[in-house]
Amino acid sequence: MEPVESRYEFRCFVSPMEPLPPATIQAMGDVTARESREIYAVSALGTGANLKYRNGEMDLKRLLAVDGDLEQWSPGERTSFPVAHEWLTEVLALGLGIGDALASAPESVTAPMLFEELLRTVPGVGLADVRKARRIFEHADCRAEHAMVHINGAAIVTLCVESTDPNAVRAARASLGLSGYENTSYPTAIARIMGLSPVPLHY
Repeated sequence: MEPVESRYEFRCFVSPMEPLPPATIQAMGDVTARESREIYAVSALGTGANLKYRNGEMDLKRLLAVDGDLEQWSPGERTSFPVAHEWLTEVLALGLGIGDALASAPESVTAPMLFEELLRTVPGVGLADVRKARRIFEHADCRAEHAMVHINGAAIVTLCVESTDPNAVRAARASLGLSGYENTSYPTAIARIMGLSPVPLHY
């Protein structure tokens, strides 16, 4: 299997009551939604890690760089339980900005429930039950996505364009009618919805 390259991503979140740009609706076509449920860990202190639990594994993407109005994210790193203390402190904790908070964590965390209990003891960290109905489609040499998302029961819509080529992402974003939207990652959006970080007043 060939290694998965890091990708540049534009993602925005809009109200379910807000009409989608006509260009997005036309490009999406008749695509079947794929449903999933994931538990995200987010922090008020850092959004450089996209960390979630799904299908029996921890899945981590790391923010590698910011290129103007785009973010470059690493491919997902999957870790099965038990999760080692070293992984918690050096990868998870530093990515969430809570490097010192887990110094007394056990040598390993053997189950998702224990992982959740551990994070609930850390101030400024939140766990979100995220349910998605995702529609994936191709547009202008990019992977695109439309999803209806429920974050702890709150409904919101997300639109995403990603590619290894940042210029392709910018071109696809413009042709989908998304140029006027803020680029917002899942960790940032979830932290805002949970009240862990402020929402910019100019959006």
